[in-house]
Amino acid sequence: MSHRIILITGSGSGIGAATARKLAAPGVSLMLHARQNADGCDRVAAEMRDRGAEAATMIGDLGDPDVAKRLVQSTVDRFGGLDVVISNAGFPNGKLIGELERPDLDRSLGVVVGGLFELVTEALPHLRQATDPRVVAVSSLVAHVFRPDYPLH
Repeated sequence: MSHRIILITGSGSGIGAATARKLAAPGVSLMLHARQNADGCDRVAAEMRDRGAEAATMIGDLGDPDVAKRLVQSTVDRFGGLDVVISNAGFPNGKLIGELERPDLDRSLGVVVGGLFELVTEALPHLRQATDPRVVAVSSLVAHVFRPDYPLH
């Protein structure tokens, strides 16, 4: 793998952390992000460095459009560009259909869909300069399975 600069949201634990582990290698620079889990991001970053990758972290709520801008800019400033955006940030609401209120849904969609939109919008000029750019959007089970007893994501 040639040098790759990869930004992974929601990478302090779970799927995002597992994705970072899979991609970490010498020649890979990873910007790891979490909404609140600074300790998790720091642990994952240390593990990535042990595997030979460069790693940095940033904490911020992607429900705030300015966070995507700062995240992309921090990645470019730290590593000199951006080749891959992996949008994995999101959180389960835990409320069932019928209990969920519109502000809860708007909050979740603001992070999952709005966060992806803001990240790609901010990253696009840098991705256009990359040799083999990629955007990966990780979805949840709710995107594929609808049951009235499942919480909306």
